[in-house]
Formats: sequence, structure tokens, C-alpha cells
Amino acid sequence: MKKTITATLLVIALAFCLAACGSSGTAATTSDDGAPRKIPEVPVTPGESTVDVGDFTLTVPEGWLGVADFDMDEKGDFFIEPYYYLLVKGGQSADDQFVKPTVSVYYTTENGAQELRDSNMTGISSEDETTVLDIAAGGKTCPGYHSVMSFENDDGSPLVLEYDYVYVPATDSSCFRLMMLTYITTDGETGIRATDEDVVAIMESLKVN
Repeated sequence: MKKTITATLLVIALAFCLAACGSSGTAATTSDDGAPRKIPEVPVTPGESTVDVGDFTLTVPEGWLGVADFDMDEKGDFFIEPYYYLLVKGGQSADDQFVKPTVSVYYTTENGAQELRDSNMTGISSEDETTVLDIAAGGKTCPGYHSVMSFENDDGSPLVLEYDYVYVPATDSSCFRLMMLTYITTDGETGIRATDEDVVAIMESLKVN
């Protein structure tokens, strides 16, 4: 049975699940003591650059845009997240993360690659089509999976979201979790896959600091 969802709701869901929470420009907010604060300009990095995210480094491929993410500490001050980074294929600004194919990279010490992949797959809906993946990158075997989510718009037209998750080993108890948004379209337009040359190059560039 297909899920029914409006295009607006899907975009909102993707914004929370897939993209960095920052956006270009500034937006007012308030700290615990009521003092007004502003979200800083989102740092972006053009392709063919090596980025020190904090917990790790990676290389942004040619034709891509690297986008940092912000979080807020208990005092209400913003800081760049050291464990998360987003790459936008064909991106020109941070806002392109909402309309172009993306690779999100999250470094976690929660589990090793295989254990985390197996754990995450247990939470996938039985209605979604899922295929196990094993990607070779940098002499490592990176476990992952490909998933297909089928929706119906209010008007009954189909909308399909396909994505790859890949877990790149870092240590025995840590890994990089990558998500590739590969399709979000009503006409079958191709996005990106974990086996793409640029994506494999991103995996191979990952290094823990």
C-alpha cells in the first residue's frame, strides 16, 4: 500500500531528516536569558577542497559544494557541529541542499560499521523496498543498504524517494554514516548512488582527526 503525502510535507520531512539545519543568510533567535542572537552565515566550501570538520576531514569533489551545520550550546551560542557535514552535487549556495542531490556525512562512535548498519535496518518499514549493499572504498568493505519509499500525492500521482545508506569503517567502535539522496521525482530522473565515482571518492577521503 502506498503512503499518501503532499509535496510540501515531504519537503519539510526531508529538511529535518537529510539536510543541515542552517541556511544561508541570518535569522533571529533568543537565548535562555532573552538576549537576541542570530544564526551565523553558513560556511560553504567549493569543490576540490579538503575540509577539517572537527572530528574528521574529507575532500569535496569538483562540482560539489560543502556545507557546514550549526548547533546551539546551553548558553545559546552557536557552534559548528564537528561530527556532521553535507555535500551538495552541483550546489552554488547552502539553500541548494533542499533541491539538489546530497551526501550527508555523520561520524559516530555509537557502533562499528556492520553493527550500526544491521541495527538501523531493523527500523525500516516493511512497506519499503530494501536491498543490502556492500561498497568497496579505499581497500575497505563498507556495508549499507538501498531503500525505496513510494508515496502518492493528494492528486494520486506517484512520488518515489530512493536513497542509499553506507557505513564506512573508521575504528572497531566507530564509523562514518553516509546518506545519499538518490531520487525524489515523479518522472524517474536519476540522482546519485553510493557506487558513483564522486561518492566513492568522498568515502575514501574520510579521516578521523
